[in-house]
Amino acid sequence: MAEESTSPLPSGQQWGEGDPARPLYVPAEVKQQSDARASAESRTLAMVIREGFTLYRYGHLEPVKPKRAPAGSVGGSKAMPPTSVRVHPAEWAQILERCAADKQRLGFLVNPSRVATQFLRDVYLAAPAPGEVPAEDSAPNRSVYIPDAVKSRASWKVKGEGRTLAAVLREAFTLYRYGHLEPTPTLRAAAGAVPPDSGPLSTTVRVPTVEWTQITQRCEADSERLGFGVNPSRIAAQFLADVYLNAEELDAPAKE
Repeated sequence: MAEESTSPLPSGQQWGEGDPARPLYVPAEVKQQSDARASAESRTLAMVIREGFTLYRYGHLEPVKPKRAPAGSVGGSKAMPPTSVRVHPAEWAQILERCAADKQRLGFLVNPSRVATQFLRDVYLAAPAPGEVPAEDSAPNRSVYIPDAVKSRASWKVKGEGRTLAAVLREAFTLYRYGHLEPTPTLRAAAGAVPPDSGPLSTTVRVPTVEWTQITQRCEADSERLGFGVNPSRIAAQFLADVYLNAEELDAPAKE
């Protein structure tokens, strides 16, 4: 199983670091409860909202018509200053495009503020709170091992998007933690088969302890349930090969 790494993370590898800030308007009671819970988990509200956007971008968060005033309406006794969340332009464009399509399909307003509010209220706050979480000033570095054929092509794709491989892997782990990535017994190349001393083939990504604990616990449960080894490296490689990259990209000759 992948181990915690103490090696420094290259600049820009934090999830959202350096991306443009996007203002969102979340009802006061939802924001306060979510912020308090995220703080207890040694995370930030922005980290949690980015999880919601990841689920939405990959089609795992269906908008529902709110019974209360629309998220994004400013004013009134429960209005709060906007919440700032850093989101990459490519990701933000996907969110806005999906919001526009959902608005036309569903017949009511869908916007990023409404998506964030729904995720926080109906998914994040509705889930059982984790146990005691160690205090962390920053998310620890974790190392995962990905087959070179997959990693090289994924690296070229993220480079073209202006993103980082670490940011994409955070998406993989988010989908897995929320039950939207079912491990498969076979991969194009065996994930996690690279020995720990392979050096360059290890990929470093910052993951808070509360999230890493959920990932490893789910891996252990899935290994027992499915009858084959499931670990963070396998999850990362499977996501890159089966979700992020399509078959054409994976089978194409490697770029020099």
